[in-house]
Amino acid sequence: MQAIEDTVRSMAFLYTSVHTEGYRAGVQFGKQNAQFYVTAEQLQQRSPHRKVEVQVRDRVPVMVIDGRSID
Repeated sequence: MQAIEDTVRSMAFLYTSVHTEGYRAGVQFGKQNAQFYVTAEQLQQRSPHRKVEVQVRDRVPVMVIDGRSID
């Protein structure tokens, strides 16, 4: 009985750790994406004659100016 309880506790601990790590990674990824959109808006305001946008390709944001992507 004790072995089963220990196994359940270990599994719960591992699940919680993995979930927390995944959540933190998601938050960090969201912050990076948000910064891309802020930068695009700032560029658009400085150069109103250009079309600046952010496109997502393979789940990664890409800056596009006048139809050309910037890596």
